[in-house]
Amino acid sequence: MSAIVDADNEIFTRVYEHANFILCGPAFANRLRKMNEFRQIDRSAGEANVVSGPGLFGVLNETFKVYHDPFYTSDKAIVGLKSDNWLYTGYVFLPYVAMWSTPVIWNTAMCPSQGFMSRYGTYAKNGDFFATVTVA
Repeated sequence: MSAIVDADNEIFTRVYEHANFILCGPAFANRLRKMNEFRQIDRSAGEANVVSGPGLFGVLNETFKVYHDPFYTSDKAIVGLKSDNWLYTGYVFLPYVAMWSTPVIWNTAMCPSQGFMSRYGTYAKNGDFFATVTVA
């Protein structure tokens, strides 16, 4: 917990706002689950339990929303600030063509194939809104 607070303080000294989210992988999430300050979100109430990517996992110390990404295999976590104010933006994802798929095409070997396409832009505007925490 002290490393997360130190990362939050590092962000605060750079942009004068406190961090409000943590993105972590399975190993780091397992360590957070064991902390007294962590409250896991109950997903058993009628929702499907299929993991398809990052999702809200819980709340740490009533301050940080914790997002769990099953594909983030490192024993690190990203602590960051996501603000409603457009001036406090650290990273921008701009999809200008949403996911598009072709119809199913049968080739000469009678195997179906389908193509997918998306076009988007990304921009890292300000890295001061993020810090990393490594647990050994």
